[in-house]
Amino acid sequence: MSNYFSAVLLLEKPVSVDIDQLAVAVMREFPQIGVVEPVVGQSQDGAAGLLRIEGGHIVVSYRPGPYPEDDLFPDLQVLRSWDPVPALASHAAHMTITCGGGMEGIEGAEAYAAAVHFVAAAASRIMPCTAVFWQPGYAITNPVDFYDSSKSLLRGQMPLGAWVSFASIVPKGYAPQQALGMATYGMRPFIGREIELAPRPGNARAAYDCLASVARNALDRGIPLQDGQRFLTGGATGISLYVRARTYWLRREQSAFVLVSDDSVVDAETLRPRIRPAA
Repeated sequence: MSNYFSAVLLLEKPVSVDIDQLAVAVMREFPQIGVVEPVVGQSQDGAAGLLRIEGGHIVVSYRPGPYPEDDLFPDLQVLRSWDPVPALASHAAHMTITCGGGMEGIEGAEAYAAAVHFVAAAASRIMPCTAVFWQPGYAITNPVDFYDSSKSLLRGQMPLGAWVSFASIVPKGYAPQQALGMATYGMRPFIGREIELAPRPGNARAAYDCLASVARNALDRGIPLQDGQRFLTGGATGISLYVRARTYWLRREQSAFVLVSDDSVVDAETLRPRIRPAA
C-alpha cells in the first residue's frame, strides 16, 4: 500500500521559496537525518522544488492565497488544546510538503511521515508560519509545538498530537455523562484503519487517555490490532478492551478497529446497544 503524507504551512504573508535555503535549514536543524539535497527546476503543479533525503524525494509546493477552509476540518469536531482560528483567519499563503511511496508496513509509513515532519519543522523556523496542518489527521499545531515535537521523533517516539486528531462522539439517546465514544483521524495511513472507542461511561479526558494509549502503542511499538484481540491498556487504571475490525461503525465513511470495553454500552460481539437508548 502506497502512503503519502502532507503537511501544510499556513503563512501570514506571501514569500519566495528558496529550495536551497530550505535544504540548508533542514540539515542545520536536524543533522541526524543525513544529507538533504535540493533538486531545483521543478515547475509542475506549482512545485517550488524537490528535496532528496537518502534517496527519497520530498515535494515542496507553494501557493499564494489561503488554504481552502473546508479542507481543514473533518466531519466531526476534534478536540484541540490550542485554538487555531486566529492563525487560520490571518494566513495569506501556504506551502505544502509531501512525501510517500511504496515502502510497506508501518515502518515505511512512519519513514515518509518523519521526512515530511522534519522538513516542515525546519521550514516553520524560517518562514512566517502561523500554523502547521497535518493533512492525513486534520491536526493543526502551532509552529513552536510542532517544532518541539520533532525532538521526540528523533528519540523514536512518534508525535501523536501533531499527526492524529481525536473526536468525541455521543451516541443518539445517551447523555454525555452516560456514554461517550471517541474516534481518531490520521491512524489509517499507519495501520490500515482508524480507531474508534465504543461508547462507555466517562468523560472526554478518560476516553482520550484510553484511545491515545492504544494509538501510541501502535505507532511507537508497532503493536498490531487484530479482530478478536483482547488486551489491557497500561497504567494503574488499565481498561480491558476487545477489538473488532469493521468496514464502518461510528462513521459510515471510515473503516475502523473498534475497541469495546467491559463497561461499554454496546455488546462486544454484535456492537449493538446492551440497553435500548432513550427515545
